Amino acid sequence: ASGTVYSVPSLSEAFTWCGPVALPFYEGFESMDDTFRCWLPMRNTTESGGLNGGGLDYDASYSHSWRVNLAAAQGNGAVFIRSGSRSARVIPGVSGFRWLVSRPLVIPASGNIDLRFWKDFETSPGNTTRFHIVVNDGDNWSVLQSFVSSGLPPNFFQEEVVLSLNAYRGETIRIAFVYEENGGFEVAIDDIRVARTAATVAAGLWSNPATW
Repeated sequence: ASGTVYSVPSLSEAFTWCGPVALPFYEGFESMDDTFRCWLPMRNTTESGGLNGGGLDYDASYSHSWRVNLAAAQGNGAVFIRSGSRSARVIPGVSGFRWLVSRPLVIPASGNIDLRFWKDFETSPGNTTRFHIVVNDGDNWSVLQSFVSSGLPPNFFQEEVVLSLNAYRGETIRIAFVYEENGGFEVAIDDIRVARTAATVAAGLWSNPATW
């Protein structure tokens, strides 16, 4: 949360040179080598706070944290890239919540504002993937959308996820992509955009539960 002091110096280092940015915002991770710039991988547990952001700390366990995914990574990295040569990817295997937190984003006071991104996502009744998008308004973390049902269809970068940010007009926010360990599949995200749009979330997009 804004103003929170975490127990690792790299948080302040990560965001002092990555201050608030106006829209439109785009991230395809193409300018990064094997470490994030202006994004911070963090972690916490259910006991320390879970999706309310309590107990967040820097995630140093690279093998199971969010990482910059390159085409050669793990022998199958290219499968988890929508465009270009990079994406962000998380591999399951450690209990708790894995967060990927954005730099501050300045949301305009008017207009329709959407978060759009593409993801590689799979789930099943025996391996339910739990994935959340959480927003910090400067004081609190709130869940914008959770994908937790074992009956969700797969989305291998086939359809863009679109979520309205109109509730945050006029505010400076951070967005976090949160992987909750639950014995599910790995997740990758790519081509993230936050911008004004001509209309609100359209029916038929993957993020619309009516189409699941």
